[in-house]
Amino acid sequence: MEIDIRHTSVPFHWFGNLVAGVRFNSVTPLNATELRYLKKRRFRLASALASLANWYAVRTGIKMRVLANAAWHRHEPLMYSMLLGRSVVAAGDALLLPRLPGRSLLSLLEESQPLNDESELGLSLAVFELARLHARWTPHPWDGKLQRFSHADATVGNVLVDLERECVHWIDFETTHEPSLPAPVRHADDLLTLLCSAAVAVETESLPRLCQILLQGYSSRPVAEAMLKLIDSWEKSPAARQLAFPGLKGPRWSLLCQAAFPAACRSD
Repeated sequence: MEIDIRHTSVPFHWFGNLVAGVRFNSVTPLNATELRYLKKRRFRLASALASLANWYAVRTGIKMRVLANAAWHRHEPLMYSMLLGRSVVAAGDALLLPRLPGRSLLSLLEESQPLNDESELGLSLAVFELARLHARWTPHPWDGKLQRFSHADATVGNVLVDLERECVHWIDFETTHEPSLPAPVRHADDLLTLLCSAAVAVETESLPRLCQILLQGYSSRPVAEAMLKLIDSWEKSPAARQLAFPGLKGPRWSLLCQAAFPAACRSD
């Protein structure tokens, strides 16, 4: 049975809130003396939960798909190698991830209110690196076919910023987009995810500057136009939008839309 997300029932949204709060893994230090690695392990029920989350995503228009345990165990080490040039060590059903320099862009934004030189630099570095990665060709985790990379969960919590070296690392490769989606749509979804997650962390007065930094920094008219279409589709589905972007409710979403459209028109 197909569900119209514009007229979704309260129980269905309750289920969506439950799915949104699910944790799929744990990330812990390897031990007290080994500081080079972090141990990432999927919970046993993660594959089943991923299936539920993906079922829900299909019916609400969310383009992210969570990888099952086996696919994640293959995909994340491959992305670390191809995109970051770092090795991941398999340890049974867990992965030993190399510690990377920097701090999350989320923490930087939360401590920089309003936007300042450091947080603006962090945003610029993050979106520039995202655009660079989008030009890389990587195998899709489902069928192995090469396509332009997309992250599918490009939030400010999934990018580490090293301001001293002026470099960033995108991390957390547990998700994917469906391989049938065109690259501009997948990349637009990544860019919108970055924009919306950043918009939750900054003051409303900073939203126009935030849009300017990210959309002009990414600098792609096709991706900007695809992103505006995604914004329009979410605008028509407010109930589902609140589950996809829970921090963007009411006035903040409207202000973000007002700032995004003129910034996107200047993105080339």
